[in-house]
Amino acid sequence: MTDYLINQRITIPVTFTDANGDAFDPSTLAFRIKAPDGTVTTITAPNAAITSTVTGTWKLTYLLSQAGRYTWAAISSATNEETAQQGTFTVGPVIS
Repeated sequence: MTDYLINQRITIPVTFTDANGDAFDPSTLAFRIKAPDGTVTTITAPNAAITSTVTGTWKLTYLLSQAGRYTWAAISSATNEETAQQGTFTVGPVIS
């Protein structure tokens, strides 16, 4: 688990490979972020917050607005295949 601070921008990277280990780009990609207060935000590509640098590698850039535990999932689909990746992280308050 990684700790971050409120108002920090983070990146959540995901990679996609097929059964042979070859990288591919999904036909659809959505990130779902659940904030500590229970609010769920869905960000679907194409969106400026979701970028890809090379085939199979994508990332979401997201601004953290609350202290507490976040959960995220990246849901994608491609020809005859659907995948999901997920994780959690904690955001601490800014100490003044």
